Amino acid sequence: MVTSSLVLNRATTRELLSTLQSRTAEGFDEAMEAYCRDFHGGTFDLRRGDLLRVASKGVPDAPGVYAVYAVKDDQREVVYIGKAGTLRPDGEWKKQGLHGRLNAIQDDVPRQEFFQDKISKEELDALSFRWLVTYGKGSQILPAKAEADLLQKYFELHRKLPRWNRAL
Repeated sequence: MVTSSLVLNRATTRELLSTLQSRTAEGFDEAMEAYCRDFHGGTFDLRRGDLLRVASKGVPDAPGVYAVYAVKDDQREVVYIGKAGTLRPDGEWKKQGLHGRLNAIQDDVPRQEFFQDKISKEELDALSFRWLVTYGKGSQILPAKAEADLLQKYFELHRKLPRWNRAL
């Protein structure tokens, strides 16, 4: 049973990687769309004064990845690619999934404050979030792998990391 699950997982991983690699000439949004076809996901926007916990209420607390876009004058820029969900050596997940991660702490500051500060300082219209559950019913891609795939795609297109991501 475990062996067949691993074979399916490897086949699915190969297909996703092949899809991402074949889209080298296309933008990050197209790569993200390719991932979206294979996983349950959604979006939400955060504007100046919005409460993050309210804006993100539809995000499940499940393992996955997310991209944050800075929105200004109808232009979107990927500023961060992240993951939520850490697998322990015993196969159990740590408690923080997507919803928890998006509402946690960033640089010793609650993310509500962190994101609102970014919106103000960078004079953004909004932050737009795209999230995907990568591990659960129907898919078993570790969030770390999905995050690495998306960061790789971004790097191939821009030869740098998104500006809010730290050095790898």
